[in-house]
Amino acid sequence: MDPGARELLFSTYLSRFRRSAFDMGFCMSVTMWIHLNHGDDGLVEFLAYLLSRCKYLLVEPQPWKCYRAAARRLRKLGRNDFDHFRSLAINGDMAERITEILTEDGAMERVCCFGSTSWDRRLLLFKSNRLAHKQL
Repeated sequence: MDPGARELLFSTYLSRFRRSAFDMGFCMSVTMWIHLNHGDDGLVEFLAYLLSRCKYLLVEPQPWKCYRAAARRLRKLGRNDFDHFRSLAINGDMAERITEILTEDGAMERVCCFGSTSWDRRLLLFKSNRLAHKQL
């Protein structure tokens, strides 16, 4: 999505509720697709935007084996590989790599890992250190 259009969309939506950020963002099983289709820069930019707009963020990153399986499925269908797959420098333990990106420079802190789903995907909860938090 065009960054300007995205900013306008979210700002307009949040302003209807007199808010500048979401209390909680959910990023369930989408990081791999953003990464495969938009590369390392796309993943980092997506996560940076989320940390700028969410007080809390729950992420369920797909493990690296899912990336390989997605690429294999494309090859079996006779399709070309994902444009960025072979050039991804962010790889390996994706839960750890996403944690590193989100916690870089103290932007967010990992509050909890809720364990793994039956698909071997960790559920990670992060809290923003840059957005104001209201006490409940």
